[in-house]
Amino acid sequence: MPELMRYRDWRPTAFDAPGLALPNRQDWFVVPVIRTRDDGEPITESNFAVALAMLGGESQEEDDDKPEVHRFNHWGPGWFEIVLAPPSLEVKVREIVEALETYPLLDETDVGQREYAASIESIELYGCEVIAREVEIARDAPAFEVLRELTIDDLDAADIELEVECAGTSNESMRVIYKASDITEPRDYIARLLRIIRKRLRSAA
Repeated sequence: MPELMRYRDWRPTAFDAPGLALPNRQDWFVVPVIRTRDDGEPITESNFAVALAMLGGESQEEDDDKPEVHRFNHWGPGWFEIVLAPPSLEVKVREIVEALETYPLLDETDVGQREYAASIESIELYGCEVIAREVEIARDAPAFEVLRELTIDDLDAADIELEVECAGTSNESMRVIYKASDITEPRDYIARLLRIIRKRLRSAA
């Protein structure tokens, strides 16, 4: 049976004091999920959210029978957040600890959904920047003008669906929206689109 950690014995690093502040929560359990300012990975965010839900969710008011999320400023990651659970939730905390000892994901489906959302965001933010830079260097023209010339046949040939919004005449107003259900690696997707753009640039030269 795994040993549970009381807050009075817990510290984020060996250089920090255990049980910092929170005098009324020293006997509460520390749930083995933590998130920091510099993390934000889908697995971290998923385990944190799922563990909190398994414990019944955080109360908006002080409740000695509900878990609590506590944030602390820290000299390392800037800040971190932990979940504390009251003694009355010991059985639930133990379930979470045992689940994470068996497998690193509390909810594989939730992690997959978060990874997919992160991939889409990465493509929309990073992809636009890369594409715009390459197009303008090669063509000396606003990137959206070149993207607007791409034909449906060009895109279908590479199994890409693309919508381009041209609200203005600058890169800042260019927005590329990717629509695909099989995105697994954003960089591969961007690379495919770049190959199409390079081919179009060569044919227009």
